[in-house]
Amino acid sequence: MKNTIIYSELLSAPKLIEHIFSNQNYFILPKFPSSFLTIARGSSDHAANFFSFLVMKYLGIPSTSLSPSTITLYHSPLKVNDIMAIFFSQSGKSPDLLCCSEYFQQNSGNTLGIINDVESPLYKKCHYKIPMGVGAELAVPATKSFLGSLAHSFRFVSSHSYVNFFSNKNPNDGISQFTKNFATCIENDYLAAVNFLELNSSHSLFVIGRGETLSLTYETALKLNEMCLEKSHGFSRAELKHGPWSVIGEHSTAIILSTSGIIHSELIQLTKTLLSRGCRILYVGASHPELSNNSHVNHFYPLYTPTHETPELEVFYIMGTIYKLLIQFSLEKKLNPDQPQFLKKITETL
Repeated sequence: MKNTIIYSELLSAPKLIEHIFSNQNYFILPKFPSSFLTIARGSSDHAANFFSFLVMKYLGIPSTSLSPSTITLYHSPLKVNDIMAIFFSQSGKSPDLLCCSEYFQQNSGNTLGIINDVESPLYKKCHYKIPMGVGAELAVPATKSFLGSLAHSFRFVSSHSYVNFFSNKNPNDGISQFTKNFATCIENDYLAAVNFLELNSSHSLFVIGRGETLSLTYETALKLNEMCLEKSHGFSRAELKHGPWSVIGEHSTAIILSTSGIIHSELIQLTKTLLSRGCRILYVGASHPELSNNSHVNHFYPLYTPTHETPELEVFYIMGTIYKLLIQFSLEKKLNPDQPQFLKKITETL
């Protein structure tokens, strides 16, 4: 574990995120666009999904993901004036993102890049730029760049509104305690949970969340595919009843991700319902009294994470736990979490 690049990068994340949250001179747009279109791939697209969630919830501005192929393959005549494209990227080098940036610039659209490599062509092309600032990421699977993108989503919202995600009288104390909790989630040992997953791996592995944890379900499913060679799919709790509900049962395994926020009660109810069907469940998130009644059930394993007065910030605790868990899972399977097979760090797509 200690010899892996990915774990070293993950361990560095809490302090990097603390620095992003502590930055008092954050970027501010000169004016709001009518809407945002996020453009990203892979883990960055999952982070962009979270950005859209926060922006719509707190700023009231429509935000959604644009499939790059709309521009790169289909050459659709998108009307992008008064729309801002937000690019999330670790490398800033993928041809599809560069092509989309050029399209926006040629058609009176604005662009903002939240990019880790400030020497990259995409960073240089964007009208507005925010350096991600998490340092070089060498492991192929993204960890700290995903977490850094989440942190910038919070900072973007707070710098453009009166929202204070750390509402203590002394915000620095709140950030400091948050950082300690986040670091603890990463440092904990999850070998028992890894054993649970190994014993209960199946051909039907669901990762389920909603709202603030929806982007985490997609990211967790991707990492299970990428690092652990486990076939999995991420779903919104709401989408389950539009088809997947009929196949999830005693031959399935589900990972359920929940904060203590508005999504908590329905995800707890979902956990109880699926347990009654015989579904094997790894629950990661805020604890709940109703779950304690299932502590003796051998097909249920909870990993409770700390809560926060701003439930959305609990996504860092959940994702820190998931990343550490899946690094351990990958190593237990004798895989290389730094360099998954067939993959490379800078992915070039069109």
